[in-house]
Amino acid sequence: MGNALQTSDEHACPRCGDFLPTEGFTARNRVGMGVGWCKACVAKAARKWNAAHPERVKLNYAAYRQRERAKRSGLGPEREAE
Repeated sequence: MGNALQTSDEHACPRCGDFLPTEGFTARNRVGMGVGWCKACVAKAARKWNAAHPERVKLNYAAYRQRERAKRSGLGPEREAE
């Protein structure tokens, strides 16, 4: 589980209980939103969700590719409707 000693710049991950430096958490968690799961726990949960929802992952990735193509071609979301 977590380390026995904690320094002022370390936080405990509520999921795994490990004490980690601030850099061990995602930037979103470090910016005034409290401390959420550590990066390792977030990655593990994402892999589990991706494995359980392959069709959603495929659709999300296709939408991401389409947005990126539109950005590269100079067509933003506001110009796609024209």
